[in-house]
Amino acid sequence: MQYGSSFHGTDSIKTSVANEEILPTASKFYKFSLMNEGDSTVSINGSDPIFLKSGIGFSTDQSDVYVKSFKFLEDNIQYFWVGGR
Repeated sequence: MQYGSSFHGTDSIKTSVANEEILPTASKFYKFSLMNEGDSTVSINGSDPIFLKSGIGFSTDQSDVYVKSFKFLEDNIQYFWVGGR
């Protein structure tokens, strides 16, 4: 079981810029949740494109791999996230 020490996330709804890293530099999150307000594709930890349906979002917990990188591959997708590290 993973035990974290803090939570981090957006302070408001953000708008994506294609291929821009949305996580703080040198961070890794053992728990991570994101909600997207438009159909989009993303790259997580350098993955091939992954489709996210609008309003469904993405989440991990302590039994999953750390999330170290998260990028939207399109512009103008509204989103917010929270993570534990």
